[in-house]
Amino acid sequence: MPMPKTEKAFEAALTPEHKSVVKSVFIAMAMVKTLKPIVDGYHEAILAKHKWPFDEEHRDVEGAGPVLDIKSAFLLSDEHSAIYFEECDKEMEKAGLSVEKKGNCPLLEAEWTERNAKHLMIETFESITNISLDMVTGSLENYKKYVDIILGMMAKYTDAKLSV
Repeated sequence: MPMPKTEKAFEAALTPEHKSVVKSVFIAMAMVKTLKPIVDGYHEAILAKHKWPFDEEHRDVEGAGPVLDIKSAFLLSDEHSAIYFEECDKEMEKAGLSVEKKGNCPLLEAEWTERNAKHLMIETFESITNISLDMVTGSLENYKKYVDIILGMMAKYTDAKLSV
């Protein structure tokens, strides 16, 4: 099917499935935005409390530490990692969060869900745009732009009441 040339043609090409996948993306994005400050907050608090040094195998390359941000947590020793993840699980429970699989991070699960929802949206819209997932995933910048274009075009067609 050729790309619709007008807004009316675009509207006519939309199906309930198009609207549903866009709604799923908006919900997934909202979940990530909601969880990020909570999860980042307790991760950073745990790291700040302990001020663990880098694991010995990373000290030559990375310095000595301490590990103070989430992106550097992979530099923890196995012993410190075990304590870190145990405390993260406790803080997750205190915050009333849950995960699908024990040991997972609620934020990473939400980000995974968001990414999958965006991929499904792109695949679903291929029938209208003739743009496949493979065509946009070669460049993160193009991928983000394309997702933003679809969401921008679809915002007015999506029910504002995003009940979960």
